[in-house]
This record gives sequence, C-alpha cells and structure tokens, in this order.
Amino acid sequence: MNKSKYFIYSMLFVLMMLGSIRIYKICHVEHDKYARAYDSIVNREFTFYSAERGKIIDINGKVLVDNVGINTLMFNKLDVINRTEEIDISYKLVDVLNMSNIVPSEYMLKTFYLITHDNCDDLITDEERNLKSMRKLDSDDIKALKYSRINDDMIASMSERDKLASYIYYKLERGYIYQNKIILKNISDMEVAKVNELNLKGISTTLTWKRIYPYGETLRSILGSVSDNSVPKELKDYYLDKGLNLEASVGTSGLEYQYDEYLRGMDSVYEVKNGRLIIKKEEQVGGTLQLSI
Repeated sequence: MNKSKYFIYSMLFVLMMLGSIRIYKICHVEHDKYARAYDSIVNREFTFYSAERGKIIDINGKVLVDNVGINTLMFNKLDVINRTEEIDISYKLVDVLNMSNIVPSEYMLKTFYLITHDNCDDLITDEERNLKSMRKLDSDDIKALKYSRINDDMIASMSERDKLASYIYYKLERGYIYQNKIILKNISDMEVAKVNELNLKGISTTLTWKRIYPYGETLRSILGSVSDNSVPKELKDYYLDKGLNLEASVGTSGLEYQYDEYLRGMDSVYEVKNGRLIIKKEEQVGGTLQLSI
C-alpha cells in the first residue's frame, strides 16, 4: 500500500473514531442535557389571559367595582404558520371585522409594505450589498435603510384594506411565538361568528374581562385603575419581580394597585407537549375585596 492510500485510510479511521466518540458522548454522557434542551423546544408552557379579576364591594356587600366580559380575538402560533399564511389571515380578518377606529402606525405600514413588495430589495444599492457581504453592514443596518427609504408615496399606494391588514399582521407577529396574543377587543357577536366560520390557523375568540364602575366616578381615586392587558413601563420592574408577564392586566393605582396580588386572578396555564395543547392549571377568579365604608 502506498503512502497516500495509507494516509487516506488512516484519516478515515480517525474520523470514524471521533464520530463514534461524539455519538457515544451525546447518547450517554450528555443524554440528559440534550433531552432537557429538546424538551424545552417541543414542550412549552404559556398563559391564557382569561382569569376574572376579583370584585370590590362595600361594607354592605354592594358592588363598587365589577367586571364585564368582552369578545376578544386571539392568536397563538401553535401550528406551523409561514409569512404568506399570516398575510392571508390578516386580509381575511380585515374582511369580516369592523376596524373603522383602527389607525395603523407608520412602523406597521412600512413593515407590511416591505413584506408585500419582495422585501424592498430594490431599495438597496449594489454598493450596500457588497458592504454587507464584507460584513461592514449587518441585516439590521440593511433593514433600517429599507425603512428609511419607504416614502409617503409608497405608503399612499397602499389600499385601505392593505393598511388595516398591516395592523393585524403586526399583532400576529409581535411577542413570543408560543404566547397568546390579543389581536382585537370588543368585537361583536356577529364578528365572532364570522371569524369562527373562517376556521383560520391559530385564530380563536374568547372572553376577556374589563373593569366597570356601577357608581361612576364615586371613590374612583381610592378604588384606582387597572391597565389594559399590559404592564405600564413605570411599573415594569415591580411586576417583573413578582414573576408577571408584561402582557398582563394589573392594578396601577389606588386599591387596585395596593391589593393587586389578591384581586388578580390566576390565569390558566397550558402546555404544548409534542404538538398537543394540554391544560396544566385551571384559571381561578381573583379574591373579593370588602371595604369598611
């Protein structure tokens, strides 16, 4: 056997040995580590924001603060849904929802324009592409250049349907992939029926809860206020320390803030296990706070 063949066979043998050692290490030595990593990817928990907040009553049992259920459109990307499908979902929802009071932001409009116009690659020069290939510009730089070059005339060319679809698309995309996302609140019963008829991937309708005050502004400064499905920036650290998701509705002032932990219900917790949705913890209504007045 000549030296070149001997060298090739030796290298193949070494590579096979290294491969075997690596496989043994993965299957036996580091099995638990990779099993945990796999489990964290395919089996995830997420919260469904559905728990009713506790009531506030006076000394005689009269309700001072109550809740009313409102129809809410939700999205969860449990299924494999690509961008084209999300665009299609956005248009289909626009066609059945009353969105006359919706005003999409400039960012929403530019984002939707970009994805529906071949990512606006024509707005980038050859020189800039070369700079990216040389790693002098990164993907974020290129994206920023595109957004800066989508002008008013381009936005004006979008139809009203396109603009409203940009709002829906933004809501579908924001947040974590396994997180339940609120798309639109206060939709009518007719709209609920129309949405359910469409049977769109990841789209569902449910009841969420809104605070009502039977006695109007009486004692409002004492009773306080509740945020609308998001933690205010100034209270972010306070509620993060308590382990809350920043999408939660929380007390922001008065008794609602002081007794938030007692009044706030426990949202239901679901687990995605091997592609199946399993309820892990049932929701619990918040406690009723009785005042001495």
